[in-house]
Amino acid sequence: MAPMIIFTSHSGIGAKSFLQSVAASASGSSAVFLDDTLLSTLGRDDWFSAHQEDGIDRIQQQWANVYRGLAIPAGSGPILLHSHLVQYHDDLQIPFAAANFRAIADHGRVAAVVTLCDDVYEVLTPNRFPSLAAYVSDGADAEDTCTRYLDSLRTLLLWRSYDMITALALANSLECPHYVVSVRHDPAVIGRLVAGLCLEASAPESFYFSHHVRAIRGLGSAWKDEASLVNRAASRIQSLSNVVLFEPTTIDEYLIDAGKANDRWPRETGAREFTFTDSLAECFRTVGLEVGKFVEKSEVLMVSIGRDVTWRDLLMVRQSDGILMWRPFWRGLVSGGAMRELEVFAKREKSSRAILVHQEGDLASWVTNNLPGLLADRGCQLRTPLNEVGRLFEQQLLNGVPDWGHLARVTADSLSVEKPRAVLGKGSASKGKSVQKKKIEAATKALEELYKSHTFFQSIETLRVQGKLEQHCSKSLDSTEAVDQFAKDLCGNLSREGRP
Repeated sequence: MAPMIIFTSHSGIGAKSFLQSVAASASGSSAVFLDDTLLSTLGRDDWFSAHQEDGIDRIQQQWANVYRGLAIPAGSGPILLHSHLVQYHDDLQIPFAAANFRAIADHGRVAAVVTLCDDVYEVLTPNRFPSLAAYVSDGADAEDTCTRYLDSLRTLLLWRSYDMITALALANSLECPHYVVSVRHDPAVIGRLVAGLCLEASAPESFYFSHHVRAIRGLGSAWKDEASLVNRAASRIQSLSNVVLFEPTTIDEYLIDAGKANDRWPRETGAREFTFTDSLAECFRTVGLEVGKFVEKSEVLMVSIGRDVTWRDLLMVRQSDGILMWRPFWRGLVSGGAMRELEVFAKREKSSRAILVHQEGDLASWVTNNLPGLLADRGCQLRTPLNEVGRLFEQQLLNGVPDWGHLARVTADSLSVEKPRAVLGKGSASKGKSVQKKKIEAATKALEELYKSHTFFQSIETLRVQGKLEQHCSKSLDSTEAVDQFAKDLCGNLSREGRP
């Protein structure tokens, strides 16, 4: 039976057409825009006056009456899709849940609760939140405008956090799954997720798409070209009918870095029902805010946004069946966020698989970048480059567990002893220990420290033992042609295999 989607939100700009697009993609689902019925029942004037007065009980009672009056078909239960389950009481200055949880529980099973997450910068524009945008733009001067903007963003961040936590608590009480998706996701992808939740036999496998963001942005003028390759891979995988990909960059808000305002992560697809801007400058222009003034005063806000990004991304990791990591050692660099995501995933009891996609040489570069410093700490310096060590480390890790003895011997061949006494130790000659043996010992310890320096390696060991690890390596992923070919091969495997 086709699922019913019940959408609740007091922010209706673009939401209705977005819901209709989702429903059309979800196996002919029926869609109910709950707020339409609520407004017609309570009356628009009474609805908004209840937000100005102490009318929370009245709002929740009317919401319950409307929900109980829905003709929900028997079966797996409806999908409760919302963008503002929690609302803000203007007079009392507190957030509150307009939805009546008891009414939802009493009415029967719910298949899932889905939080539709919007971008805080976009919300704070005349197109999305006219009254709040007007408050900001009515600042007395540039300083006041910036202060109002920062305060409003903090309120929106807090509001959104309440929204997600409340929805998660509701889902837990109903014993159903909770998902966070962005309005920048293609409605067809959300529709596929919704249909699968109700039609369990054909449920798609969901993956969290983990990749470098900050390092790619650090490329300067060429960063969007690299980002487009990541997006290209995601869009090819996302096109599969049996896969749902949760992309964290669909909510892209950590945009001030090193005193500079960055453009958003480019999006090739997304919801046409909502308007999006590519730069902060464009968002700021709508409320009369100067970019320089915002950058100057945004340090504390960016700390809050950074924390928000971390917990929201990990929430998306937990909601996914699997994790797909795109070039975790991109150009020899590691992402702390990506390592943490894999660590959280590896510790989950219920998960399908971790798919790691490498470009040949990425992991080898990380080894050659970081191993020399650890060897120097042990009194050794390089006589020849560690290229062969990096290549072997990468090759062995992709095929199983590294052969530490072999790697240590190869590393030792590239070393000279800078401080013999430091390496050999007092009286070592009398013990008959050769310089070569001591170099091997130093190399072994340095390699072990390198291996333990990131949780990544412990995570993949855990996943390998559980039989949930898949690693793929491509000679090159630096061009559209190479990405297309690799994604095609990967999609072929995903299509044939389905859920493990």
